[in-house]
Amino acid sequence: MLLTSNQQATRQALVDTAIELATEGGYDAVSMPEVAKLAGMSTAKAYQYIGTKDQLLVEALLSLGQRSTEDVERHQNTGDTPAKRLRWEVGRIMKAVAERPLLYRALYRAYVTNGPAFEGDNAIVLGPHQAAWISKALTGGATAGYTKKDLEAAARIFSCMIQGGIVSVAAGRSISEITAVLDEAIDRLLPAPSPSTGTPKRARPVGTPKRARKT
Repeated sequence: MLLTSNQQATRQALVDTAIELATEGGYDAVSMPEVAKLAGMSTAKAYQYIGTKDQLLVEALLSLGQRSTEDVERHQNTGDTPAKRLRWEVGRIMKAVAERPLLYRALYRAYVTNGPAFEGDNAIVLGPHQAAWISKALTGGATAGYTKKDLEAAARIFSCMIQGGIVSVAAGRSISEITAVLDEAIDRLLPAPSPSTGTPKRARPVGTPKRARKT
């Protein structure tokens, strides 16, 4: 359903209000009557735009993902390789999650517990297209030594890994621990190009023995 600019603004006001409430009090602090009241409308009107509290929180999750993409486009990330740019963005995102853990717990609780409600025509899927900021970071500068296919595959993989990292930080795991794990993944999936060939030197999988030299 296409919305007019006024309808889009009303819907976004509900999403923004839900984000504010969840930031301060988590999942239980968000209710459609309270959101409607703070957004300056009746509860009945709010339900014309958003069917349920959980749908509202999932919309908020998607909205934050879009904002992350816009942030990547707006600010200057001076990393000279895809790996350096992605590492910088991951650090920024994880810091934001650590600063608002109640918000992200609420958002992912709504998504995880109510996934079936968003199937079929109402499908809301979290994947590479909802984490476009990852692709923007990977391709927003020099990409020498990497093919388009390489970077598209990396974006798909990291969309899942980073989502897991966000949930982990929101649940209370150390941000330094999670970023260290993601840093290692970035190094292994996006190794620096070889100075001599310009081709990335693929990391040897953990536990893979080195080949013995012939004598």
